[in-house]
Order: sequence, then structure tokens, then C-alpha cells
Amino acid sequence: MEMNKHLIYAAAGQYPVETYQSVLLSFDMENLKIILQHDQVVPMNEGQMVIHNTLLGAFKRKRGIFMKKRRNRFMALGLAAVLGLTAAGCQSTQESPETDTTAATESKGQEEQAATEDRQEDKQAEETEQSEKVLSIWLATYISDEDKKKPQEEWPITQICNEFEKENPGVKVEITLLPDQGAAHQSYKAAALAKSGPDIVNLWSGQPIFALKDVVLDISDMIPPEDKENLMGWDVVTEDFKEGGKILGYPAAGTEICGFIYNTDLIKKAGVDLEGNPPKTVDEFMAMLQQIKDAGILPIIADSAGVNSLFTMNMATWWVQKTSNEDIAAESKGEKKFSEDENFKNAFLKAQEMFDQGYVNEDYASSQDALSRFLKGDAAMLGGVTSGILQVVRESLGNEKVGFYILPDYDGTVIKSNTAIGGSGQVLAVANYCPNPELAVKFCSFLSNKENHLKLLKNYPMLPLRKDITLKDLGWEGDSVMEKVYNIAQNYSYWTDNSMVPDIANECFSLGTLAVTGKMTPDELAQKLDEKVQELQ
Repeated sequence: MEMNKHLIYAAAGQYPVETYQSVLLSFDMENLKIILQHDQVVPMNEGQMVIHNTLLGAFKRKRGIFMKKRRNRFMALGLAAVLGLTAAGCQSTQESPETDTTAATESKGQEEQAATEDRQEDKQAEETEQSEKVLSIWLATYISDEDKKKPQEEWPITQICNEFEKENPGVKVEITLLPDQGAAHQSYKAAALAKSGPDIVNLWSGQPIFALKDVVLDISDMIPPEDKENLMGWDVVTEDFKEGGKILGYPAAGTEICGFIYNTDLIKKAGVDLEGNPPKTVDEFMAMLQQIKDAGILPIIADSAGVNSLFTMNMATWWVQKTSNEDIAAESKGEKKFSEDENFKNAFLKAQEMFDQGYVNEDYASSQDALSRFLKGDAAMLGGVTSGILQVVRESLGNEKVGFYILPDYDGTVIKSNTAIGGSGQVLAVANYCPNPELAVKFCSFLSNKENHLKLLKNYPMLPLRKDITLKDLGWEGDSVMEKVYNIAQNYSYWTDNSMVPDIANECFSLGTLAVTGKMTPDELAQKLDEKVQELQ
């Protein structure tokens, strides 16, 4: 008889074999036999990650010995894989009865030994649980490239966790690093349904977290008043962007703002004064681009980057200035129609006109090196980027040679004036099965306090979420570019892609590039999106 087996591979030295034993002996994954092999590492896909996380979560909650046996605070997700195989031992029909008997005897002895160990671990776990509370967190942000060059003990997030433990005796914080935050949404949902995931999970704000409203906690009544007052971004973690709705987590990490980074030398060469006399209308903006082109300079360079970045991060400002995030969400769910949203189509028309007029690089749809070409002086402005890239450009070209520009208001009837796409794209959500929800919220609040937020921002390329962090706190006083970025970030218009349900956002990414480059009209794009919405329903 053939048996379907799954192999779980763990990185040698990352977790000891015994870490898994009691779970594997008692954990039943749809009656599949699970065999542990501890000698190699293989890539892991999303489905395999779900099983791995569920096993780990079940173990942590049932045994409670990760904290007792851990080598450090961090665990890396993605070091295990599950592969479907045919049991080699079932293929031979020549094995003797003695072999079968011996194997059965050995198996029985191993099971009895494992059962004894299991009972001992249960007792240890119960004693441990009485003396400490483990707060498990899946984290994707707060760790910069600079951090990764240092020992984990020197990471700001490590220091903050240590301090939280000191202030809360008996509490231990365990962090699992997420290698793929996008895939983590499905991994978390599967683990949460089995009540075996983390206590706190770091996911994307807006529609991605709204889709998980059934497996995360409404923390509206647990948030300290000072956090509600001092933190920006509560609107984008509130269900369906509706005021008074359920708050599904803490806005996290920091905020970003999108705009055009420009080369001051090339802008001046074209006779344009973006600091003293920037375009104030759509027509003036288009005229400025023509003026730059007439000077023999490519006005804008950008990479579509699979997300139609020029529209998503720049031109969509004119859409969300006229159509609210709540209405954009409604369009993506079929409650309203893209084809009836003239603001959506008008924003795409302007983006298409920019491309048709030669104001944007011809290879926009396929380009992958816009940043390096901009740094070499191939264009006056770099589009489709966030403020996080600004520091890289300034370090390369020099602060005095770099400026930051946002689009003028679309017209005189906008919802919000002098704004740009941005906001907090991250959330820390508390699982609805978390045994200590007040403690989880307390940690989120602690991580977000002014002192800790500043500590994290020192080497993490984000703008502050806290309203009480000043330019002086950030060391930006007298820096005209960073002052501008800081002020714009206080008045962001939330990301249109995160306002749409993920499947529709992805459709808009792929088809939107065709619309920008003239291979599809905005009307056709809107119709296609409406059809996709209907298909999903």
C-alpha cells in the first residue's frame, strides 16, 4: 500500500530535532503522515509556508519551550519546506515478516519514549506558562539594511523588545521575521483559523487587513487616548475607511509620500523654477514638461515595475483628490463602477497624454533601471518613487542638486488640497485568539511611543507617524527639501492600490500600464476592471 508522505526540512542548527517531535507525534494534518528530516534546506512556497507556520504555532502554544530553548529572539520564516512524496518503504514486497516485526517493535518503543517525553514537556510547559507570558510576533518591518550588517543584539527592535520585557516582568517577546510579507497574509489566515499563528502580525494596511477582519481583533476600545491623538494613520486601519468603524490594528513602521525627485541643475537648464514658481494647475504642469523637453531634456523617467508606478505613485493623486478612498474601495467591490468614475478616467488620460507627448521614457513599460539612469543625468525628474528613495539620490548627487515636487491640485473642487499619494502602508494587528490582547496592544503602543519611534527612524528610511515628532527631533531643521517632504506627509492621500481589494489592484497594475502607454483607452480599462469585479463575485 502506498502512503502519501510530507517531508519537513529544517535548517540544521536552527531548530533542534526534538523541538518538533511532540508536535509531529500528536499533530494530524488531514491524516497525512509527516516525517522529519533534518539535513537540508529547500525553497518554500506559500502553501508549504502555511503548514510550516501552523506546525510551529501549534508547537509554541502547546509546548511553550521555544522561549526556554531559544538561542536568540529572532526566528527566520522560510527555512522549512513541505514536499509530497511516495513512501519508498512501501514499494518493496520482499521484506521478511521478521523485518516488519522488528520495525513495529522499534516503532512502538519510540512512541512510548516520545509519549513519556511529551508528558514531561507538557508539565514543563505548564510550569513555564505560570511564570511567564510569551508574546509572539510576525514582523516584516523595522529592520533596515544597516541593521542587517550588525549583530541582532544591536538592532533597535531588539533593544526595544528588551526594554519592554524589563518593564513587564514575566513577559517574553518572540519575533519571527517574514521573508515575504505579501504571502504572509494567506499564511497568517490559515494559521489563525487553526488558532496557531502569532499574537501580533505585521501586514499591509487598507484592503489587505480589511480582508482579514474575521481573524484579527477590533482594538478600538483598547487604544490609549494619547496614541489616538498623536499617531497618524488610524483611518487606513479602520474597516472600510469608515469613520467610527472597527480599528483592526496599529498603523506601523512609518509613513511615506510619493512625488517627483528632480535634478536641480537640469531643471534650471530648462529655465524652470520649481521652488520659486512651481506649476499651480494641470495645464501649467503639462506646459512645464513641454518646456523641459524643448530644452533637449527628457522630463520624466520611471519604471513601471509591475505596479504601473508612474500612475500608482504619482498621477493617481488626481484620482484620489476627486474620488475618496471609500468610494475607490466600493468600486473594487462592485458597489460602484470604475466606468462611471470620470475622475479615474481623467487621471489616466493625463498620464497617457504625458507618454504620447514624449514626456516619459519610451521604455516605461519594460524599464528596470530608471534610478541609475536618472543619477547619470538622463532625465530631469524621477517618477514612480517614494520619499524613501530620496536619501539615496541625495547621497549620490549631493543635497543641493536634488529637489522634491508634487503635482498641483487637479482643479478647485478637490477633496484635499496640496497632497500626494502616501501614508502608512503597514499595520500591527492583534490575532482574535490572542490570550493576552491587552498585553499585545500594550506592546504596539510601546513600540510606537515617541522615544522608540525616533530610535527606529534613525536608520529606517521612513517619515514619522507621530505628529509630535518635529523637524528638530529628526535633525531636518534648515533642510528645505526634507521640510517640504515632512509637511506634505502630514497631509497625505492614502494609496489607491491599498484602497482596492487585492485582486482588482493587481488587475489595475497590469492593465494600467497598457493604458498609460496608449495600448488601451481609459474607458476600456475601466470596463475591464468592472468585468473583473463581476467575475470575482
